[in-house]
Amino acid sequence: MEKKPGIQEHLFHRDFGDIEKLAALGELLGGVVHELNSPISAILGCAEMLQSPTVSEKTKAQQAQTIHAAALRASKIIDGLLTLLRRQKADLVPIVANTVIRKTIPLFEYQFRTKQVSLILNLASGLPLVRADHGKIQQVLFNLLMNSLQALDGWHEEKRIAITSFATEHSVRIIIEDSGPGIAPEHREQITTPFFTTKANGTGLGLSISLGIMKEHGGDLQITSGDRGCTAVLDLPFLAPAQEPFGAPHCAGKRILIVDDDEMVVDTFCALMEHIGYDITFATTAADALDRLEGRSFDIIFVDYRLPKMDGMVFIASALPRIRSGTVAVIIDDDSFNHEDYCSRHGIAVLRKPFHLDDLRRFIIGTFEQT
Repeated sequence: MEKKPGIQEHLFHRDFGDIEKLAALGELLGGVVHELNSPISAILGCAEMLQSPTVSEKTKAQQAQTIHAAALRASKIIDGLLTLLRRQKADLVPIVANTVIRKTIPLFEYQFRTKQVSLILNLASGLPLVRADHGKIQQVLFNLLMNSLQALDGWHEEKRIAITSFATEHSVRIIIEDSGPGIAPEHREQITTPFFTTKANGTGLGLSISLGIMKEHGGDLQITSGDRGCTAVLDLPFLAPAQEPFGAPHCAGKRILIVDDDEMVVDTFCALMEHIGYDITFATTAADALDRLEGRSFDIIFVDYRLPKMDGMVFIASALPRIRSGTVAVIIDDDSFNHEDYCSRHGIAVLRKPFHLDDLRRFIIGTFEQT
């Protein structure tokens, strides 16, 4: 009986993809452990200080913020690693491409630092959503970044990797460029051929599997090289308007300010809201947000309750005299929030994490229907 090529291809990507992943992770694991030790050390040190009876309330608050930031840092590294390791059925859902990039980068930060490689990020905000499997696209990025870092080993000139994202007419395009020696001319036609490798301990599977994953998503992967450097171009088709999972009423000219220090949250908000036509402004610190309120008005202002240096409620109290119109919404993530009365008196909405896109849609629609 003739075997179906589709099944053979699926089994190849699944089984050899796992082998390639494990081989690459062996090189990466030492750096990941080092990166985890730093926030863990910070948490332990702060926890010991908090046990001292002589610590002032101000110092306690500072140490608590440090613990929170360190825990988030460790969580980001672990989350990226678990997503990469997880073997599960392909789950094609609407995702933000920049979020996959940002979840992959922490896995390589130790290598960037110790190998003295500069990382340049040029990620466009408000990209259209793509229908993709987060883990599989992360595996492609992982393979390409690992190849770039390996190409820069022993390179005595500038060591640089640049990641760029932007929208083309039909796709979200991600470009990964390195400043290394490039690919030898005689090898350029074979680099995506299964089992072809120029590395002493390479499997020769990374690029062929990455190309297969992109094809499964209806996209493409192209790799080019000149005398210097190598460029990988990934294209993921974005969702057609009829497939958008996040509908809202006509919103031309509506302006939204997002105040949050978590870049992934900001990027996700921007992608979802700009995708349906909102004019988005974001700030990662309270001071920056106050500056952006000068001379400008916003229809909705989303504020994270746990901002660094100035918490969300202090920021709101400082910002209210500058807000001429619009709705303010504070975003909370635990039960320690105890400012409901203040919010009620000043007409401030409270959104609790985690919230679904439908919750956000209903809130925005309700806000605009009242104005």
